[in-house]
Amino acid sequence: MTPTLQVRRIAHELEQAGLRRPSILEAGVAQVLNLAVSLRQIVIVWRAANKGVRQHYGITRSRQFLDLLRTVWHGNLMPRGYYFQRFFRQPDPSAYLEVIDHRELQLLLRNIHCSANTTVLDDKSSFHDFCAKHGLPTPPILAQYTNGRCEVSPSSDDAWKVDLFAKPARSYSSRGIACWHYDSKRDQHTDGKQYLDRPAIREWLAAQSGENCLIVQPRLENSVDLAPISAKALANCRVVTARSPDGNVIVLLAVLRMGVGEAITSDEPSKSFCTAINLESGELGIADVKQAEQGSLTHHPESKALITGRKLSRWPEMKEMALRAHANLPQMIFVGWDVIDTNKGPMLLEGNVVWGGNLAQMAGNLPLGATGFSEIFLHYHARGKPELTDREPEDVCGTLALETLHD
Repeated sequence: MTPTLQVRRIAHELEQAGLRRPSILEAGVAQVLNLAVSLRQIVIVWRAANKGVRQHYGITRSRQFLDLLRTVWHGNLMPRGYYFQRFFRQPDPSAYLEVIDHRELQLLLRNIHCSANTTVLDDKSSFHDFCAKHGLPTPPILAQYTNGRCEVSPSSDDAWKVDLFAKPARSYSSRGIACWHYDSKRDQHTDGKQYLDRPAIREWLAAQSGENCLIVQPRLENSVDLAPISAKALANCRVVTARSPDGNVIVLLAVLRMGVGEAITSDEPSKSFCTAINLESGELGIADVKQAEQGSLTHHPESKALITGRKLSRWPEMKEMALRAHANLPQMIFVGWDVIDTNKGPMLLEGNVVWGGNLAQMAGNLPLGATGFSEIFLHYHARGKPELTDREPEDVCGTLALETLHD
């Protein structure tokens, strides 16, 4: 009856809601089938990763297999989570019992915010307006296209003469994004395959919007701190904030995502990796990719620049920015913020109602259940809605702006 296992039971109930309750016979058959099917999954995952994990971490193949059995049959978790989150690196061998699976987290976050108006976080255009209202720096919107029509356009032609980044106003991860480099000699934009003049790029953006809304922003560059460790992709800090039972906003955890090669963003699964951020000092830890058999990284694989031990000089400002934004959304219990440190200064890129459980618990971070997430969720779940203080949002933020539950 630990808080985390209570939360996971709630997730299970949410997943089963509306389904017919199985008979005793059906449940028994399902248990037997689950053992067989999950054993097959364990073997598949183990065969792919065990050699590399033994080579990089010194964990024997037999221990990995036994750990996988405990993870899946006792912890009721997906076998790949054992490798994603490096359970074998946790000093407490029972740490897997504090893990909340990615699928479970999606259900929990949607449930706890089911009555909240999340438009500000779901729609990037609305988020831009929210940031402007509360004095939160965010990348500017140069142009906006909806249903093939231009709704927002730069005041002058010179404003187009920058690298462009286009993305749907409502999207998940990197779906639908595009990047266009401005070639000043040709006065045209290129995506590496074709060159388009001003009328053509506008026509392309209008067509790309389709029946949705497409926003166009200047493509930003990483700060001096982050430029050596993220190739061409804009490094992205995922900062998860929570509204504690007393109404104050706190930080649960933070992870920095970095890119390699020609990746446009730092959240492309095959071209990115991440590292935990120390919430007090802003110091980076060891970096990991999802594939544990590839080992961990202390330096960027291409630039060879140091990652582990590097400090984000603007971390206090970045953390405070996320806390202040959450304080102005009193209906939200948890938010996963994307905070960037650019050559123009720190900015809020977006906020996420639903954020990834694998990323949150990778790269040396504590299992989610060990951060205070479970206790906070149970508090609000029992009451059905947030308990808000009488203070204004800005006051709530100001009193405990830098309080954390991690480390």
